[in-house]
Amino acid sequence: MKTFKDISTITYCSNEYLISQLNGLYNMGDIEFWAFIPHQAESQELKNHTHLFITPSCKLETKDLQFRENELVGTMPYEKSNFGHWYFYSVHNDLYLKSHKLEKKYHYSPNDFVSSDFACFMARVQTLEIDEYLDNSTNVLTIIKKAVCDNIPFSNLVTQGYIPINQIKNYHSAYDYIYRDYYDKLNGTTKPF
Repeated sequence: MKTFKDISTITYCSNEYLISQLNGLYNMGDIEFWAFIPHQAESQELKNHTHLFITPSCKLETKDLQFRENELVGTMPYEKSNFGHWYFYSVHNDLYLKSHKLEKKYHYSPNDFVSSDFACFMARVQTLEIDEYLDNSTNVLTIIKKAVCDNIPFSNLVTQGYIPINQIKNYHSAYDYIYRDYYDKLNGTTKPF
């Protein structure tokens, strides 16, 4: 498939091999951005693997990106991708997985990713709004309510990409209001939520 759109795949190559191959393409100007995250095998999966995301800087033939570290270790076929969906699935975000009726044993953080430019990667993550990628009515306020009930600090929601930066003050106010209301109810008059 020839494409200039974002693509992703699963690969079984080592981190060192991937970094070498991807940096070569990045330095030649074929790739504008890349990121990957190694995953431990879940119960239904046979072996550890890596989720890879690429933004081409020109039209690429994906068969030319079929990295083969050796005869037994290679890359699955590429698919057109969306960074938000790829990120929330790759990090095994609970809300994202539940909204897509999926469940995973292992969960990851943004610091588990390797990227051509980690600052650029984090900037992309910070612009994501989780509710745009959910398949049900789950939204940011639902996430905030769950975080308050689970005693998760607001800063964690921001660093994990749940809170859009351009609305951080509004959601922080909502978090504070829900937090106060929740603990007032716990200590007093009515049931929480």
